Amino acid sequence: KDYQKTLFPYAYNILGSAEDAKDAVQDVIVRYISMPKKDIDNETGYLIKGVINQSINKIGRAHV
Repeated sequence: KDYQKTLFPYAYNILGSAEDAKDAVQDVIVRYISMPKKDIDNETGYLIKGVINQSINKIGRAHV
């Protein structure tokens, strides 16, 4: 499944930069691929929440 298209707009709306948005999505997907998935009922929702959190954290780190 191509989550990139689904997740990118969330990251872009928060970060305002295509490059930063791509980085945030990639970070979340890479982490997701290497984790056990038995407790995740809704993959898309989990990934969207992860991308939103990653994007917010990225903003926080940029303003320190």
